[in-house]
Amino acid sequence: MKKQLLELNEKIRNEDGSSIDFIYLGESKRRVDVEELKAQIIDYLNNNTQNSITSNIRDLRSFLRVFKEKRLVFAYEDQYVSEKASYDNGRLISSEISEKNNDSYTVENYCISYKPGSAVKITIADANNTKVQSENYINIMSKISYSLDQIEELKENTLGKISNHNKLMVQMYYLFYNELPDFSSDEINIKFMVMAYICSLFGVIVEDDFQPDINGMPYSFNLDKEIDELYPYGVIPCPQEKYFLDFQMETIRVVGNAILESIKSSNNQLPDLINISRIVSKYLSDRNPDNVSKDLHEDKEMVVSAVNVYNSISGLLVRK
Repeated sequence: MKKQLLELNEKIRNEDGSSIDFIYLGESKRRVDVEELKAQIIDYLNNNTQNSITSNIRDLRSFLRVFKEKRLVFAYEDQYVSEKASYDNGRLISSEISEKNNDSYTVENYCISYKPGSAVKITIADANNTKVQSENYINIMSKISYSLDQIEELKENTLGKISNHNKLMVQMYYLFYNELPDFSSDEINIKFMVMAYICSLFGVIVEDDFQPDINGMPYSFNLDKEIDELYPYGVIPCPQEKYFLDFQMETIRVVGNAILESIKSSNNQLPDLINISRIVSKYLSDRNPDNVSKDLHEDKEMVVSAVNVYNSISGLLVRK
């Protein structure tokens, strides 16, 4: 699947002398109207930025949530304040916050800089950039403390928190496939689609809009969109909280084990997963393997095999 690349280099220069620079590089699996997205971001930079670099970065990432972030740089400067943060693959690689007051000869000018692996560097001077004595720091300690807190927030300000429904889906995937989901994988949408559809047949329903696609595979628009939006997160750990009842968790395990057991000897498991879901879907609306084989242009042996997997899961769950 060809990924869509997004590059932004926006420079905002205001009449009051303040400026904003925003640089971004990312990629997405989902096709996006780039011109509309750029317009939204430019409108935000011109009209809706806040007095917090961390809030601005968080808001901008919300616009760009379907993109996997490669590079992000946000910088703001006016006659009093200068702030800049740079990220590489979502990780803060440098930040600098400084304040200046050209009308004062007291300790009002400071610069705090941070890079991973190094101590936070604090430089304090008067309006003439003359280094001052430590006993005079007291009048700006609250400002320095606030800036240090901002840097800590910038370090933690990576991707936004995923929803509880996203966590439920991650847990379901782990129970079904016995592995963590990698949302940057080209196969992830199909694996989620097969899992969610088959489990829905046995009472564990996470999406209810499944319809056969052009090839007869059960497809959920809502699920497809949700998985695409998790693409920037890559591999997501399984949550510790339980998002399913015990019997639902057992159902997911039983269904997953049976499906994986049926394709374990295959050298090309993804098409086999697709075939199981499309054959079972068609079989449940017809119940005649010959008709299913004819309609889907599949060997009857493959149809019978998929139907047997479905029936064996039903039998296992009845016995439990």
